[in-house]
Amino acid sequence: MPQVYREAAASETTASSATADWRAFEDLTLDAWLARAVAGNPSLDQAAARVERAAAVLGGQAALASPRVDASVAASRRDGALVNDAGSRGNLFQAGLALRWDPDLFHQLSRQQQAAQQDLRAQQALHRQACLALQADVSQAYLAWRLVRLERGVMDGLLRADEALVATAARRVAAGLAPPAEQEAALNTRQADALAHQALLRREAELDHALVALAGGDASLAVAHAPKTAPAVDPAQPQAADLPALPTLPAVPPGLPSQLLQRRPDIEAAQARVQAARLRLGLAHDAWFPALALTAQAGQASAELGQWLHAAARSSGLGLLLSLPVFDGGRRDAERAGAQAQLAEATAAHRARVVAALREVDDQLVALRTLGEAAHLQSQRLELALQAQARAHRQWRQGLLPATDAWQASRAVLQQQQRWIQTEAARSEATVALMHALGGGWQAAPVQTASLH
Repeated sequence: MPQVYREAAASETTASSATADWRAFEDLTLDAWLARAVAGNPSLDQAAARVERAAAVLGGQAALASPRVDASVAASRRDGALVNDAGSRGNLFQAGLALRWDPDLFHQLSRQQQAAQQDLRAQQALHRQACLALQADVSQAYLAWRLVRLERGVMDGLLRADEALVATAARRVAAGLAPPAEQEAALNTRQADALAHQALLRREAELDHALVALAGGDASLAVAHAPKTAPAVDPAQPQAADLPALPTLPAVPPGLPSQLLQRRPDIEAAQARVQAARLRLGLAHDAWFPALALTAQAGQASAELGQWLHAAARSSGLGLLLSLPVFDGGRRDAERAGAQAQLAEATAAHRARVVAALREVDDQLVALRTLGEAAHLQSQRLELALQAQARAHRQWRQGLLPATDAWQASRAVLQQQQRWIQTEAARSEATVALMHALGGGWQAAPVQTASLH
């Protein structure tokens, strides 16, 4: 692996000196949504159940190395000779204990247990991956919802400017100062902006629904997305909306080391699968080894239930069973070939996961760099639009420009604000995606996960 990601800026600063997780967005509402999602998301509950199932399998494998004791009690009605009692028909009551222990001579049982431990480790990593993906989805949806709300506020200003522009164009056409095409163009602009406004309302509601679903489907958690009532606007005083307050985005430290990739839960799960497959391949190779079992049993039988303690027959014994496979028609060879293929598959999956993870991080790093440059250019264009608006308003008040030009200048400012918000929305999406791709951020501590229950 390279020392740093290809798209990471060179610097002597190491990422371990920085601290960043979902709290880096400095939004208490986002923190509350994350807590609700971790507590109530059903997909996360499914991942937790898979962990518990893997833990149960591990417990069963561990029990195979322990001695097993079975107790039995039986009663029967028989024809023919009974134990210690001649006769043609009668009752027989029996009780016994059986002990079996399989010595782990060739460490087969211990390796089965180790393979089950790796399966459990993989499921625990997948649980953390599910939690991380859930937190990323919630963060994406919430930040997108905030920015859509901001963009909708700008669209409200555009609609108010459109109304004033249509009214101004209608007066100019009625006074013979402008052709009818000017009023028609103003009406078309208002219609297009109204459709865009409706699309934003729909997008806001969809993000609201996504947040509720991620949090477990509790409708009481829904955020308000009803449109606000637009205040009245004086057509003689065209103004642009105030600059909105954008969500806080954590700064990505330079020189991100590629070793951060090692804490990604999906890569850890792939590593555990490789280890489990390697252990099972060793077990398949040792399938021809002999198996040894030690047994012991003790019991008693009586023809009369009341005479059980004075049994007519008692028995006990010790046994040693040694079994060695001789011929199985190729079953063990086929199992060994299958285990070899599973190891090859797990190794290739791990390598593919690492390559994909490197690409995901580099993609988000280059996205953040280019979007940062785009945001800088958008801020410059917004500043120029504000200057052009101020000039247009000043010239309109001096009678040097028609009112429609002043309104168009105000619309240009609002449009630049809208593009700026859209660029910031893309930056927030890339930031969350980068934190997800790095396994929860670039801090030294691992990401917080949900407790199993």
